[in-house]
Amino acid sequence: MTEKKRDLNLDLIRASALFFTVGMHFMDNSGLYELEIRGALPVLAACLRMLFTACVPMFLMLSGFLCRKRTLSKRYYLRVLRILETYLIASALCLLYRALIAGEAVDLRTVFGSVVNFYASGYAWYVMMYLGLFLLMPFLNLAFNGLETRRQRLVLIGSFFVLSHLPTLLNFRIQLLSVWWKNLYPVTYYFTGAYLAEYRPRLPAKKALGLLAALLPLSVLSARFAYGASGAHLIGMTYDHGAVYAVSLACFVTLYTLKTARLPARLAAFIGWVSRLSFGAYLLSWVSDGLLYPVFTRLVPAFEARLPWALPVTALSLAIALPLAQLSEWLRLPLDKLVRRALAGTER
Repeated sequence: MTEKKRDLNLDLIRASALFFTVGMHFMDNSGLYELEIRGALPVLAACLRMLFTACVPMFLMLSGFLCRKRTLSKRYYLRVLRILETYLIASALCLLYRALIAGEAVDLRTVFGSVVNFYASGYAWYVMMYLGLFLLMPFLNLAFNGLETRRQRLVLIGSFFVLSHLPTLLNFRIQLLSVWWKNLYPVTYYFTGAYLAEYRPRLPAKKALGLLAALLPLSVLSARFAYGASGAHLIGMTYDHGAVYAVSLACFVTLYTLKTARLPARLAAFIGWVSRLSFGAYLLSWVSDGLLYPVFTRLVPAFEARLPWALPVTALSLAIALPLAQLSEWLRLPLDKLVRRALAGTER
């Protein structure tokens, strides 16, 4: 999106997805998975964790929303440069953190191996997944745009939902459905985002928010019924789970239908800034999380005392990651010019 055509609701979705991602890291470090989901506090924490699990699905739905018209072209493939450049610079900053602060031994073999195998940043698995989706997008678009009716597109999404999300929803006692295709979940979310862009959700924001508020406790209680009271079962409720799909869809629609026109200009500008830096900030939140959580979990050892800190600690992690992402972007811009100049030179 160019600056003139930016949609503040889409920026809000991307910024929220980033916040939810870092919030998920808090839940992973909170001790929730070691508890029994009994009583108000663990149930509230589980609901918050379910909300945060919408992070990656919202990013993927945004890709479908924005990229559904992309076709095979040289210009399309050049779009990968920004992803790769941001990843390389964020990886360099993460490796500096490993060597200078975490005290790890970092040699040339470690540098090369961690970058090409996507573990220089501990959160770089998303890059590995997204690059594959990037290669598929023009062909996914041919499939989606080649269908003639709304009903056919719903059948397409439904077919992928059955393959990728329904098994984890139904296989809680016995295996009723094959789990072979669960890793297709990025495609399911991509098609869902494309559908939302094509037909635009008409559900009022208040109703969408009410639906989301109902889905969160319902998903937690249904999981408790299906898997038992142990908080460890929440680990398995991830992006390929049917309940997570429902929560993510409701969250996306809620944020998209919010009326943002009256937001103060400075707040709108801040949301846009966070949105633009979201990819780099996600990767570099591995550094901020690494700085914060060893100290936080030592100072606040009990889960009951940790939970009230969920939003402040998440915000603090972002407050560290976003300036690092801005630094990464400043370094990326001259690198991008050099790369594009070199590519142009090879065509002569």
